[in-house]
Amino acid sequence: MSNSPSSVVQQLAIGIRQLEKSRRRFDRDLQPVVSTGIPSLDLLLPHRGLLRGTLTEWVSTSIGSGAMTLAMMAARKGREGRPVIIVDPQHQFYPPAAKLLNLPLRSLTIIRPHNRRDTLWALEQALRSRAVGAVLATPDYVTSHEFRRLQLAAQVGNSLGLLVRTGIDQHQATWADVRLRVKPVSTIGTTHTRRLHIHILYARGCHHDAGVVLDVCDESGTVCVVSKLSSAAISSRAAGA
Repeated sequence: MSNSPSSVVQQLAIGIRQLEKSRRRFDRDLQPVVSTGIPSLDLLLPHRGLLRGTLTEWVSTSIGSGAMTLAMMAARKGREGRPVIIVDPQHQFYPPAAKLLNLPLRSLTIIRPHNRRDTLWALEQALRSRAVGAVLATPDYVTSHEFRRLQLAAQVGNSLGLLVRTGIDQHQATWADVRLRVKPVSTIGTTHTRRLHIHILYARGCHHDAGVVLDVCDESGTVCVVSKLSSAAISSRAAGA
């Protein structure tokens, strides 16, 4: 067997792909899948939704982009009769918006920490609790070490962790299983409808270049899919990748 550098690299690449495929089968068999609340987006994700025991990032360039709205939709699906914890260090969470999206206010516990240390502590403890259905948070800067602790906490609690991140580098490393970019799209229409482009930046174990465009009505809380972008990942999944 050749020991040339190119041969070694090829062998390592094959081994990594096998490990990733094995991990995806393990997760699919053992972890419950939660819908994002958007069926067209679910179809583009490796597990047709979000896995419990993992973190999902909703990345946006500015506050009010629609990322919080979409994260609340996923929290509603992940609640499953249990409380939803909101960690809101910026004090910007608007409860009536949750009610409009059919996320019962009685199910919400809102934590408003006063500093970064308390924010990370509250988030980690909430993720570790198996009594919680979903945890939605808007943390500022998180180090790789802190991110890893949050990931492990989500695994322990088997919780659905939803992190709304604003103004971060979308290319930086992440411990989340899924990273989605939410971007507003300018339209000419009613003032109560927002058009949002959701792009899959990262999904653990798969390469993606896909997304959906949605219209969200702020008056009724309804969502209409405008279009679904093509994805090379769909064909790779169909081929058993």
